[in-house]
Amino acid sequence: MVDGGTEGFKGHARVIIPGVTPCFECTIWLFPPQVKFPLCTLAETPRTAAHCIEYAHLIKWDEVHSGKSFDPDDPEHMQWVYSE
Repeated sequence: MVDGGTEGFKGHARVIIPGVTPCFECTIWLFPPQVKFPLCTLAETPRTAAHCIEYAHLIKWDEVHSGKSFDPDDPEHMQWVYSE
């Protein structure tokens, strides 16, 4: 079995051989930690580029595109977040 995934600009890939290598659950700690920002930081004092991206994605998107869900695979949606 081959497991792979991405999170932002981070990524991982590994081969799992049953009975030879550790199982998926045994190596879950190898995943990078999830990065979440408090909404108050995003809305009041965004200090980094990541804060600004999250602000555009989580707060501004709903204000401008009410009722339309954000699709990270849509180039137009990603361009809008970049522009904001």
